[in-house]
This record gives sequence, C-alpha cells and structure tokens, in this order.
Amino acid sequence: MRFFASATVVAATWACVSAGVGRVDRQPLPIVILVHGRGQFGQDTSVLRREWIADLDTALARAGMPALRSSDVRLAWYADALDPDSSYGCSPRVSMAGANDELDIRDIASGFLNFLAGAVGEDSREMRGFVGETMYVLDSRSRCAAEARVGSVIRAATAERRPVVVVAYSLGSLVTYGYLLRADSLANVRLVTVGSPLALRPVREIIFGDQAGTLRVPKSILSWENVYDASDVLAGPLSGQLPEGLLRDRPTHASSAEEAHAIARYFRDQATGEALRDAICAAAPQYGSCPR
Repeated sequence: MRFFASATVVAATWACVSAGVGRVDRQPLPIVILVHGRGQFGQDTSVLRREWIADLDTALARAGMPALRSSDVRLAWYADALDPDSSYGCSPRVSMAGANDELDIRDIASGFLNFLAGAVGEDSREMRGFVGETMYVLDSRSRCAAEARVGSVIRAATAERRPVVVVAYSLGSLVTYGYLLRADSLANVRLVTVGSPLALRPVREIIFGDQAGTLRVPKSILSWENVYDASDVLAGPLSGQLPEGLLRDRPTHASSAEEAHAIARYFRDQATGEALRDAICAAAPQYGSCPR
C-alpha cells in the first residue's frame, strides 16, 4: 500500500515538472495605436478606423502577416482638440510683446471662424479643421492639447502591460513625437512613422525648436520604422538624423495613381506592412508568421 502511495506521489510530481518544462510563457500580443494626420476634423472615427485597419491588413498580407485583431487596435484622435472652440489646452497662453493683456490665439481663431461661417452661411468644418491644424504650428497651447489626447491613449495602452506599437501618419507623427519627447517616464514603445514631415528640418525648427541636424530621440522609443514615398514632398528618409541601429527607413514599394501623401496609399503599401510586421515581431516574436 505504501509502495502504491509513493508511486502516486512520484507520478504526480513528474507530471507537474513535465508540464512546467513544456510550458512556454507567451508574451502578450501588442496593442497597435493609429494616429491620424490632417484633414480629419468632423469625420466619423468608427468608419475611418475600419478603413485604416482594412488597408493595414492588406499591407500586412503583402508582408506575409495575418490581419490585425480589431480588439488589439486603438485610435488616438486629436482633431477635435485642435478646434478653435475646443476647451482643451494645457500650455501657457501666448503673450504679445509689449502688450498689457495676454493674446489668446485660440480666441482670435474662434472669432474669425464664426465670422466666416456667418458670412458664407455654409458648413465650416473644413475651414475649422484647417485653422485648427494651423494653430498646432503657431500655438503651444494647441500643440499641448493634441499631444495630451494622443498621450492619453498611449498611457492607457501601456497600463495594460502589453507591448505598444504606434503607427503615426503625417501630422500625427509630429504630435506623437512631441508627446514622446516629454514623456520620459513612459513605458517603451515601438514607433512606425508614415509620410512623416519630421524629415523636413524647417518643420522641426518651427515646431520643436530643433537647430541641430539630428533629431532628439525620445527615451521611450525602442525602435523606429519610417515609411516614406520618394515623390512625397511632405516626407522623406530620416537616415543620418537618428543614431545608427534605432531607425530603419523604408521607401514605398509601388507607384500609384493616388496622391503621393494619401493615407490609403501609404497604409496599403507593402513597405508599411513590413514596417508594422517588424515592429510587432520585435515586441512579440510568437505573433502570427513572425520570422523565426
């Protein structure tokens, strides 16, 4: 009887050990955050999210990867935070030199838009979006509001203790970069910029005050993939502007009849699929068809 009891204990112990040896702790799948570009004020976010996921799935398929799970995708939306009538804002107001009172650029822009809307009697959505995006360049309070909106989505994703991949397009790459520069305590993220004006030194000087030939690198960035089209005058390679080993430039693969800077053109291109694949696979090697 004692023999059978001992044998049972040994068998149970061996089963537990074997299970432990055979178990491989799987890393959680990454969260993919999409950050939009200009011209999106007043758009239907749910429709655009579906369209952009579908375009990225096309690009991933061309790169040999499975489609994204909808539950793993977040949308960082900041267009409404740039509306001149928005209550968002978090930086000091801009003062005019020699003036006694503070000059609030947002109040001036809001009044100007209301005047235009009354004059033309039409939907001023496009005009509001244009002025808001111009204010991003001119007004630090507007920049702060946009960055805070994107930052809230990134912080919420990192709080889930999962890898984070941020895909930032056009103006969204400037907003994302600006936030990451100021978020030194943020958990590490992998960045994919698409059609990014960060390649243009005058843009960096105006918005971020960069005078050096190289970009400042946010401490939270683990890797940086940059997708650009050679015919896109608003984007370009970042090679030589970032430390070796951090960045990989990826020119688009195919020419298209679409406008060079169009988001759908970029998001469907194989280069974007390869950039997103490598960012995802670096964060979670067990994902889908990651190269072994």
